[in-house]
Amino acid sequence: MAILERHQEEVAIQGGELPEILLPTNCPGCGIALQPDELRAHNYVCTECGHHFRLGADVWISLLADKGSWQERWSDVRSHDLLNWTVPKPYQETVERLLEDGLNEALRTGTCTLDGKPIWLATFDFGFVGGTLSIVAGERLARGMEQAASSGTPYVLVSASGGARMQEGVLALMQLAKVNAAVGRLHASGAPFFSVLTDPTFGGTAASVWEIVELARHPQRPYSLDYIRRLAPDFIELHGDRLSADDPALVGGIGTWHDRTTLFLGHQKGRSVKERVARNWGMMHPEGYRKALRLAHHAAKFGFPIISLIDTPGAYPGAGAEERGIAAAIANAIMEWFRIPVPIVAAVIGEGGSGGALGMGVADRVIMLENSIYSVASPEAAASIVWRDNSRKVEAAEQLQLTSREIIAMGVVEEVVPEPTGSASADYDAAAAALDEALHRHMQPLLEQPSAELLQHRYDRFRYIDSLIHAEPHFGPKID
Repeated sequence: MAILERHQEEVAIQGGELPEILLPTNCPGCGIALQPDELRAHNYVCTECGHHFRLGADVWISLLADKGSWQERWSDVRSHDLLNWTVPKPYQETVERLLEDGLNEALRTGTCTLDGKPIWLATFDFGFVGGTLSIVAGERLARGMEQAASSGTPYVLVSASGGARMQEGVLALMQLAKVNAAVGRLHASGAPFFSVLTDPTFGGTAASVWEIVELARHPQRPYSLDYIRRLAPDFIELHGDRLSADDPALVGGIGTWHDRTTLFLGHQKGRSVKERVARNWGMMHPEGYRKALRLAHHAAKFGFPIISLIDTPGAYPGAGAEERGIAAAIANAIMEWFRIPVPIVAAVIGEGGSGGALGMGVADRVIMLENSIYSVASPEAAASIVWRDNSRKVEAAEQLQLTSREIIAMGVVEEVVPEPTGSASADYDAAAAALDEALHRHMQPLLEQPSAELLQHRYDRFRYIDSLIHAEPHFGPKID
């Protein structure tokens, strides 16, 4: 007897007749010739094989919202080409064409009733640049979640997304922190949060730009342990996530720094081939993020400040990490960092790659070394996605605007720390001294702040990290 049985029950349409969608001639599931009107009457589910067709935001709104109850919010907030992205076609041109086609960004949000009960509803639209998370989408999500948390209204999110939007660079990556912080507050308010995953959902520049990328990745560049052992000679490493394993890609432990016990966390890539394999080239598994949070909670218990050193091409993308929940581990880490009530200063010391870096980069202050990089994706990954040709990595690096000079101009970090002549690789001691001075200077005022004020400022730092979207007055002031 089958454990699961397919039910052919009719599902009532809440909002009335569904909009038409583009359909193939035959069903991809069973090959039967499609009758569009009949298929629409069955909510775009094949009556023969049960194949579910991909739906846009307008269809999901019609399916879920009671007829006549949908009130869209913030539809006038629109995307802009911040990076002057021009390849393979201008980004602004792509956005304008999609707007002319009747789409309104990758995410629509608003209020409605569902079976007579008020809810906030947000739904991604994969037809708009692959449903990617942009500054506008992140802003709409955060605003809606904040209002749902304030009123105790249930929040429903329908996801169909290809990740962060490449054409908006690191500012798109920062939306992951903004949205996860808002989700955390939504959870804390007690308001119900329903996440509906639909098909498809993916988890988540005076030297040339490429020369800086190569400097950030230089095999002789100081790694986290090189800095930590100079900042805190009595450093004691701590291991394990207390659930399954230790992750050598992340170093964590305590040491005395400026006469204060401090928790140090840092990616560690390894020097020799053997060590790089053992440390997985600094690419963390789920166990690494759990270890970081375990140690962070210890720091919170004893009042230790936290230093986080970032140097990773990204989280490990292998099958094992996926099976053990790497996307959930990163999302949970981002959310939890907003709840750690001690000062945190993060520094990008080499590569700051995508969500893998952001999972260790939610802090009260974030600084970068001069020849480090911070990006929504590696240049190779961006080239593969945009051109399907990773040999165009140099061109991708220029488009991504990932150097420290460009990142500080966007307001993503507070300071760029100068490196010794010849880069940090040329003089470990001088590089460590410069980093130490900057970290201490940024940490000092944080140590004087009450915990509640510290957490609120951390939330605000990421909530208003871009200077293009103006917060509504009751959402609080922007951060300078």
